[in-house]
Amino acid sequence: MPGVFPDYRAPIVRNGAEGRELATARWGMPSSSKALMDATKKRAGKLQAKGKPVEFKELLRMEPDGGTTNIRNVKSKHWTRWLAPESRCVVPFNSFSEFNKAEGGDIWFALDESRPLACFAGIWTNWTSVRKVKEGETTNDLYAFLTTEPNAEVGAMHPKGDAGSPDNAGRSRDLDDGPSRRGAEAAAAACRREAPDRRPRRQGRYGRASDVTIEDDDDQAASPSRQRKIIHIDMDAFYASVEQRDNPELRGKPVAVGGSRERGVVAAASYEARKFGVRSAMPSVTAKRQCPNLIFVKLRFEVYKAVSEQIRGIFAEHTPIIEPLSLGEA
Repeated sequence: MPGVFPDYRAPIVRNGAEGRELATARWGMPSSSKALMDATKKRAGKLQAKGKPVEFKELLRMEPDGGTTNIRNVKSKHWTRWLAPESRCVVPFNSFSEFNKAEGGDIWFALDESRPLACFAGIWTNWTSVRKVKEGETTNDLYAFLTTEPNAEVGAMHPKGDAGSPDNAGRSRDLDDGPSRRGAEAAAAACRREAPDRRPRRQGRYGRASDVTIEDDDDQAASPSRQRKIIHIDMDAFYASVEQRDNPELRGKPVAVGGSRERGVVAAASYEARKFGVRSAMPSVTAKRQCPNLIFVKLRFEVYKAVSEQIRGIFAEHTPIIEPLSLGEA
């Protein structure tokens, strides 16, 4: 895989009914009830400030929870239910992403430039919740990394480190009870011993090409003789282009994806619609006023995601180093 990204599916190795099994799960275990309650209260306050009625129980039930990606306090009652062997897993990865607002967005980490395979200790569960408002209530397998004190590189981007197990013995300890200490704490302790020699290295943040640095094993920038090219690809009018591809009757016509004639906002506009000034994030009413013949099409995220995966498959034919920014950009 190109990388592990929050709330996207990734491989995990877990204890199944017939032994170890490879499965996929979304990164982000269920957040605590307190965290969801606090988020719902904040949302309710904003709605009430706008004079809108609030049904708190329903608002709480539908509160979107992107999940907790990194778990440190395994003694918390919220996490102890998932510390038994049947809930443990290891997460193989080549690179992973951490969000850092101050640094401008997603920060990617790998063990070195070649992104070799390694593993994090983790826990997993099957859970029903609202991950995203547009998805509604869904049931998913979820997982999270177990974390320790961060090293200098990770600490600069994220205040909590990760419990990794680069060796086969470590992976086994992560899934089974050890002879001296049990569960997640044993896995975390084993990984601390490995950290000095296997620390993740910052792969650079997205944005201007001059901002991105890929470090060599000697912590020095790559030599001029090893020239690299960074290619930024943005599938312009992505959703609208997919709709015109799948429905020939829409080709050559002004199309807006998302929203409707009366409400909502435009998620994407075709080139034909852009000639009238229609653009993404524009209120649908304004878009219709500027382009009376505008055709509104419902969003089909599963289709866009499938096309996005096909495109990234093409990228992967040329390089394993891919940093996704959205479904239509990397």
